[in-house]
Amino acid sequence: MIHLIFHEPCMLGIPLNGQMVQISETMPPLKPENLVWAGFNDLATVEAIFKLLVDTKDTYRMTEWFICNSTTELEPSVFNLYPQLLPIGPLLASNRLAYQAGHFWQEDPSCLAWLDQKPERSVIFIAFGSFTIFNQTQFEELVLGVELSNKPFCG
Repeated sequence: MIHLIFHEPCMLGIPLNGQMVQISETMPPLKPENLVWAGFNDLATVEAIFKLLVDTKDTYRMTEWFICNSTTELEPSVFNLYPQLLPIGPLLASNRLAYQAGHFWQEDPSCLAWLDQKPERSVIFIAFGSFTIFNQTQFEELVLGVELSNKPFCG
């Protein structure tokens, strides 16, 4: 959990002037609309999620560890800033056994036959995790980038 303290006027945890938010000097700045609670289309949802985060901040302080699907090699600045984060991932396909611990949904094998017909290392795989929010422009840029690659893709 990232704790933000805004020193400027804000509403629902979003800076009113639209300036980038930087959690630490070792981390890249974020656009306010990319904060986890700010990525929803309706104000009521944004307000409810922000209120939930604020209301549970004391619980965060009592928590010894937070498990996250990342590694210190991928995000060293985050792990240095928050030593209570316990990295357990990313969970890779090569690590899977018949029992799929850590997965909420059953694996969908429908694209495997298609994938088996493609040359090795020729397909772009796109994965967004369990919780990703794109605005229309971001999604269109992603689609355009994939199209311009002229490579088959799946996700």
